[in-house]
Amino acid sequence: MINLLGNAIKFTERGSVTLGVDVLDVSAEKTALRFRVIDTGAGIAEADLAKLFQSFEQVGDRQKQAEGTGLGLAISQRIVQLMGTEIQVKSHLGKGSEFSFAVELSRAGSWAGSQPINQETPQMRGYSGPRRLILVVDALRDNRAVLRHLLEPLDFRVVEAEDGQAGLAKLQEARPDLVITGISLPGMDGFEFLQHIRTLEPLQHIPLIISSPAVSLPEQQSALSKGADAFLAQPVDAKVLLELLASHLKLAWVYDDKALDAMATAVPADSILPPNKTLEALLDLAMQANLRDLRQTLEALVNSDNAYRPFAEPILQLAKQFQAEEIEQLLQQYLNQELAHVE
Repeated sequence: MINLLGNAIKFTERGSVTLGVDVLDVSAEKTALRFRVIDTGAGIAEADLAKLFQSFEQVGDRQKQAEGTGLGLAISQRIVQLMGTEIQVKSHLGKGSEFSFAVELSRAGSWAGSQPINQETPQMRGYSGPRRLILVVDALRDNRAVLRHLLEPLDFRVVEAEDGQAGLAKLQEARPDLVITGISLPGMDGFEFLQHIRTLEPLQHIPLIISSPAVSLPEQQSALSKGADAFLAQPVDAKVLLELLASHLKLAWVYDDKALDAMATAVPADSILPPNKTLEALLDLAMQANLRDLRQTLEALVNSDNAYRPFAEPILQLAKQFQAEEIEQLLQQYLNQELAHVE
């Protein structure tokens, strides 16, 4: 909504910008709403409507586009699609535009009442070791703000730059532990920025994550082949972001209670263990802090035989909390247990 309203205001010199919310249907559990942003601004030519939601595409008056990079509508459309719907647009050149989407939402009261309350859920509060500095380079202030708001509560220091040249200056000045950069940057794009970093002898080994709404496999592979250490899709998934940070900065997360420590050292008596080869493969993934592949392997294991569920569930819980070291300890304990049985 912020992006749609921001665009409407930017392209409306006179007249009005209206936000409308219509109730389409109501039930005990759900409410269907239609959101509409209507402006009397510049409007969009019919020929430009087809490419309106494509990444890095901008349409309309070039003088009005200085603020954006053409990513906002692409990201907004993807967020709405994740909610099972799409943004629709009606526009007449010189007369204005209407952007709208309908979405079914859970009623707040019924949702709150249905959520289980688990007093033992551990709260992540940071990481062990020295405080780490993250450089975020992105032309859009909102994208930088999302990362800052995710990282600062976990005790990361965050510095920002809005283009590649400013990013290089911050890099030399602040010497960050890791860089997250967008692709479409004014003057110097993210790939050029990456190439500059990889040629700077004191800084070339700093981990760098490319963040973009383009998530096709060829685009991800292109980013990695140009020297990026990882690819982070937008909208940012907080769990994926923390997995990447844990992997590339070798972090051990710190929690407010010790519930997971007890889980990590307890071997359930009714657990049926998979073969040693599978345990060793899982241990290897944990040692690499590759928790995404570890979760997928465990889920496939349970799908193949539900008898492995008591074994898998505690490890999946640890993986959701990014506790790679605790998973290592638990898997090593299982392996030692199996070796003792063999002896």
